[in-house]
Amino acid sequence: MALHTFIFTVFVLIALQCVIFSNFVLKNISYKRFFSKPAVFAGEKVELKEMIENDKILPVPWVRLASRMDPSLVFKKQQNLNVESDEFLSSLFSLMPYQKIIRTHEVTCLRRGFFHFQESQVTSGDLVGLIKKYEKYKQKVRSSFIRKSYHSRSFPFLPIKCRVIFL
Repeated sequence: MALHTFIFTVFVLIALQCVIFSNFVLKNISYKRFFSKPAVFAGEKVELKEMIENDKILPVPWVRLASRMDPSLVFKKQQNLNVESDEFLSSLFSLMPYQKIIRTHEVTCLRRGFFHFQESQVTSGDLVGLIKKYEKYKQKVRSSFIRKSYHSRSFPFLPIKCRVIFL
């Protein structure tokens, strides 16, 4: 009889957590990302910062952030960072109640141009993996990478502190 009660209790608890997480797991979750500088030279390193915040009492057992990126942006290897086929950036987090995480990625651009991150997908679920919810965030993040500059020593006819930028 005790085994029946234990199995029934486990099923009730699993069903209860499924209902709670399916309704509230992505509520009050905010996500932002931005470059540390609006413009840098090609070949220079810039930081891409991701900020995710859980503004509720319910912990989030796992959150996966995924976004499409330009293949000419090269990310330095980090833990819990996966760059798949040079097109998708995905990160995995776990958030406690009222916790904010800021992750910084070091990025090097191989060519010049304007780079945009426009849409991200945030996926999360319950404790046992029965429920999976996702939400798309549309946020325009832009940075421009310009060609290497040449100091005025290369051009004696320009003022001393002048930089020439070839686009």
